[in-house]
Amino acid sequence: MVAVNPGSLASHTKWSEKFGFPFPIAVDADKKVAAAYGATNLVGGIQRSVFVVDKQGRIAWAKEGMPETAEILSAINA
Repeated sequence: MVAVNPGSLASHTKWSEKFGFPFPIAVDADKKVAAAYGATNLVGGIQRSVFVVDKQGRIAWAKEGMPETAEILSAINA
C-alpha cells in the first residue's frame, strides 16, 4: 500500500507518525500522479480517491471519497 498526497514530506511524516500508518506516503507536489489517475477536480484540486492496483499494474477497483476499510479490503480480496 502506498498513499499519494500533494503535501510536503514533513507533513506526510507528521501525519503518518500521528496515526501510526505502516506504509509509505509519496509526495505528489505537482499533482501529476493525481492527474494521471483522474483524481483532480475542475479547479485543479485533488479529489480524495482510493485505487486498488493489481499485480499486473492495472486498476482493479476505484472509488472517490473515503470508502470504508471493509469495502477496500473486499475489493482487494475479490
